[in-house]
Amino acid sequence: MRYKLMFAGAAVAGILLLVQALGVFGAGPRVERSPTTPIVSVAITPAPRAEKRALQPEPSLTIPDATAEAARLRAASTFIPAPSPTIPAGSSIRRLPVLPTPTVAVSGTGARMLNGLPIDMIAVASDDVKRNVRQIYARGQTLGRNPRTFSKVGDSTMLWPLFMVNFDWGNYRLGDYAALQRTIDQFRGSFARESLVVRKGLHSWEVFDPNFADAARCLPGEGPLACELRTNNPSFAIIRLGSNDSLTPEQFEPAMRRIINTCISTGVVPILATKADHYEGPENTINQMIRRLATEYRIPLWDFDLAAETVPGRGLQPDGLHLKEGGTNDYTFRDSFNFIGPVEDLSALLTLDVASQAAR
Repeated sequence: MRYKLMFAGAAVAGILLLVQALGVFGAGPRVERSPTTPIVSVAITPAPRAEKRALQPEPSLTIPDATAEAARLRAASTFIPAPSPTIPAGSSIRRLPVLPTPTVAVSGTGARMLNGLPIDMIAVASDDVKRNVRQIYARGQTLGRNPRTFSKVGDSTMLWPLFMVNFDWGNYRLGDYAALQRTIDQFRGSFARESLVVRKGLHSWEVFDPNFADAARCLPGEGPLACELRTNNPSFAIIRLGSNDSLTPEQFEPAMRRIINTCISTGVVPILATKADHYEGPENTINQMIRRLATEYRIPLWDFDLAAETVPGRGLQPDGLHLKEGGTNDYTFRDSFNFIGPVEDLSALLTLDVASQAAR
């Protein structure tokens, strides 16, 4: 009996040694090998995903929380932004500090494209439009308009989150869009300036109502638009209205015509802009109206509606109207093009560049 137990124990030990050699009880993964390949311990990692093409965001991308992203960048960066104007209480800055070193470079096609769209689809100005811009600008110069100043005309989507201010604050990297530095230099001081005709809840017709003007800076009986054009003395005006006119589109077109005529008659080149929201419904009535007016008056169009289409969720908050916060104006960083703020600023700057170059 003793010998039977010894033989049984030896058999069990042999089986255990054989199983261990085959790697069944091994701590690491099993490695296929040839008879001459030594056994090594390896750590298996997932195969790297293929790089997305530059400026092509994935439709299913989830935009990270801006506050958490800002904290992450602050921890990793020593960048100190330029002084900024007073921020409304309870608000957080949409733009994050520019990264201190370049990251993933945008492809060389970036100078002609924005998120896969040709720039001339976003900054729309035909040869006929450019000729008309030169005529309006020339008239403005005879009236003493400042060639280095532009004004903003708009509602809360221009007021907050902040719009184009980083070009004055210095918190940007242009990357493939380096040619736009000439426009930043030309209009330095206009980007972060507080416009007298940008106000939360502003309707298109209210730009002429003295009740909505700044009593401390405007003349008696002077509406916000006239006050802004007088005090800022711009040569160009970026006009984006319509989000608050969604329920009354029949009043929008007459008011816009009056705004356009006021600018042209005073030597200010109006740059019309479409809006990111389709608040009036899928027919997109107001944006279609804006495009038609730009064509009729032969003035530049900033088709922000198309640019917004390239950003996940059109970059809109759950209310379907206001823009989400987040992103950085570092255009050497591919992920910047997944956020509505940086795309908004860049597409506006591209259109201002086209208009100002046409005026020369």
